[in-house]
Amino acid sequence: MSSSRRTEKWLNRGLWLISVIFASFLIGLGGLVVHDLPKTQKTSELNDFVEPLRHESLLNQVKARDYEIRQVEKELADANVIIQQQERAYANSKEVFNNWLATRYTTKDLAQNEEVLAKTRELEQQQLSIRKQSEKIDALQEKQTELYQLRTKEQDQLSDFQSEGYKLMHKAERAQEIQVFLLRLALTLPLLLIGAWLFARKRHSSYWPFVWGFIFFALFAFFVELVPYLPSYGGYVRYIVGIV
Repeated sequence: MSSSRRTEKWLNRGLWLISVIFASFLIGLGGLVVHDLPKTQKTSELNDFVEPLRHESLLNQVKARDYEIRQVEKELADANVIIQQQERAYANSKEVFNNWLATRYTTKDLAQNEEVLAKTRELEQQQLSIRKQSEKIDALQEKQTELYQLRTKEQDQLSDFQSEGYKLMHKAERAQEIQVFLLRLALTLPLLLIGAWLFARKRHSSYWPFVWGFIFFALFAFFVELVPYLPSYGGYVRYIVGIV
């Protein structure tokens, strides 16, 4: 008698194992179907919701302005290096000239007047070069400021233009999400109803391992594959259905 009960117990466990294996295969197949549903929808891109030629024109305008700014920044950096070199050269020349003048006054060599004038002209020429380079730097800085202002204005135009497109794109994506959810609902809700019917009518039949396997599959499809994609109240749906 005990041997018969033991055999019945192991047979029952084996049937439960069959129901779990059956449910796992159904869950795997259902998961593939549900997860592939979004692939039926077209991927949204910004150019689908804006005028492509206008968008490209604004992008190219901003890129061209960025290139101009980089060129001016490079010229400005080179000009600053040059003026620094010129200022150092002038300082060295001025120091040599002052030392030379001190020596001249000490020796009172009046024959060197022409040379004094020549050296003075050299220093003046260096000062003139520094002044011209400084003016060049000022012009480059002014141009840089103007380019920055134009860049800001053009970037604002591009941002405003893209913003309208993104609003339309997000609206379309939301509509696609709803469509995908409805497709998931169309697949999972009938499974849940069939599972409920099987539980009510067939759970004690001779095919009960497959009945329970399908019930497990239906519950998994609803609570795992569908409910997480519900709006923010999805948690309420999960718990309410679970209580029922």
